[in-house]
Amino acid sequence: MPNFHNMSDGLLADRYGEVSARKSACEAELSDLKAEMVRRNVTQATGARFAVTISEQSSTRLDTKALKEALGAEIIAEYEKTSISTVARVKAVASEAV
Repeated sequence: MPNFHNMSDGLLADRYGEVSARKSACEAELSDLKAEMVRRNVTQATGARFAVTISEQSSTRLDTKALKEALGAEIIAEYEKTSISTVARVKAVASEAV
């Protein structure tokens, strides 16, 4: 685990924001690369260091709004599960002129 214990809360926030911005840029580039491979109808490609396969997959989800309308919210509530996750949101802070 990285050694962050000696960083102030402010430095942690700045570091988190910087890494989040890099992650967003990487995700955008990955999306563009995948779109280009799909445009070319590439299903697999092997380079000097990595092999990539592209395929479609599907998933099915329940329309809970429609189920609640059809069966009643009380019945659906008996089968609902709540999960808790930790969310971190990042926004840029305007820097003050020194």
